[in-house]
Amino acid sequence: MPGTPLYIKFSIPPVSSATLSRPFLLKSLDQGQAGKLTLISAPAGFGKTSLLADWANNCSAPPVWISLDENDNDPIRFFSNILAAFQMIDPNLALELAHDLQSPRPLSLEELLTDLIDQVAAQPGQQVLILDDFHLIYAYPILNALTILFDNLPANLHLFISTRVDPPLQLSRLRSTRQLLVELHSADLRFNLEETRLFMERALHQQLNQADIEALSKRTAGWVIALQMAALALRDCQEIPNLIQDFISSNRFILNYFLEMLLKRQPTQVQSFLLQTSVLERLNGALCDAVTGQSGNQQTLLQLEQEGLFTSALDEKRSWFKYHPLFADQLQRRQRQVCPEDGFTTYKRASHWYEQNGFIPAAIENAFKAQDISMAARLVEIHAKSFWNSGQQASLYKWLQALSDEVVRSRPRLAIYRSIQLYSTGLQLAAQEYLRIAESGLLGLDVDLIQEERDILNEARAIIRK
Repeated sequence: MPGTPLYIKFSIPPVSSATLSRPFLLKSLDQGQAGKLTLISAPAGFGKTSLLADWANNCSAPPVWISLDENDNDPIRFFSNILAAFQMIDPNLALELAHDLQSPRPLSLEELLTDLIDQVAAQPGQQVLILDDFHLIYAYPILNALTILFDNLPANLHLFISTRVDPPLQLSRLRSTRQLLVELHSADLRFNLEETRLFMERALHQQLNQADIEALSKRTAGWVIALQMAALALRDCQEIPNLIQDFISSNRFILNYFLEMLLKRQPTQVQSFLLQTSVLERLNGALCDAVTGQSGNQQTLLQLEQEGLFTSALDEKRSWFKYHPLFADQLQRRQRQVCPEDGFTTYKRASHWYEQNGFIPAAIENAFKAQDISMAARLVEIHAKSFWNSGQQASLYKWLQALSDEVVRSRPRLAIYRSIQLYSTGLQLAAQEYLRIAESGLLGLDVDLIQEERDILNEARAIIRK
């Protein structure tokens, strides 16, 4: 994930003490391993990650876990992360393959998968790979490669996919060949009446009458996050039946209703913190200090998690956290109503922090979100060669595409890589034009300062004029 250490990306999330274990669903996940794929597909707020984390944390052998993000749509980064995750279990797995992936001319995805399948098949025991938040993956080369992987999956590897929408992976064929034995969807993940009762009474430390439980269950339709918000809103409430009836009769959206109640209970400083940081995908104390201008925010994050305010730890050290996406969405809506410009300021400060701490993809992404094109162009220009040399051309091309033609033309290094990008799509005349723009832009500059650009330019010439 952008802006966090890799060990966090590959860490199985710790299970919150508020999580209600669901034995029937956990048993289904066990049984699904008789096939090749287990699919958990439901909208946000149905407890997909919590269920998987509960299962994974109780496995005798730790599974390989990857928390996906949009930057993983770069095929080289996607499969580099898969290799890195496996290497956390066995450091000797696919060492040469990982090295090759970081070269400017890596193997084709088909060759990579063939080699990876062979090496995983040679591993002792059963291997489990969990891909969480798979709905964020849309790049066709990756989806096509995974289809190939399913067709040749070794007998000792089982794949779990958690997603908000069914992935385009020929699921009907997997079902017909009994490679997909277990699927869990929103209907399976909703809390039933008994689970609603257990969850609410444990959260509130008191018994509720049957009518209130039935009313809550009906109004929330067993939607996990709605029940979590209800539990927080009802905590320490002296008039629970009255509040539940008010909620039942309200026409407001469930999350809006409870968010208003929760925010009103928070001190002004905490409300401000929540709104300022709501746009961040991942949070730690130092990052939050940078974007808020206040110190001591690691303790704030720990307190929010302890109070169950939809802030979950991403690692056992509790150094990195994230907000539940629906909670973050609601906070962002409120933030845009209160002060819409604050979001851009947060993104800009986050970009500076990410750059200073070496999280360059996150620095670039946040610069774009801040609409600070000058910062984004500078970061892409400085680090373009590094992304090119590590085989991450897809990420580089995506950022170049996000920059205007005027910006690219004004920066010789960006013009060089735009020329290669155009050539790779068959637009040879346009590629030649950008080479001339780059050559012209380099004229008259200090030779010592542009030697690296000249080296890149010569490589581009070799590619385009061969």
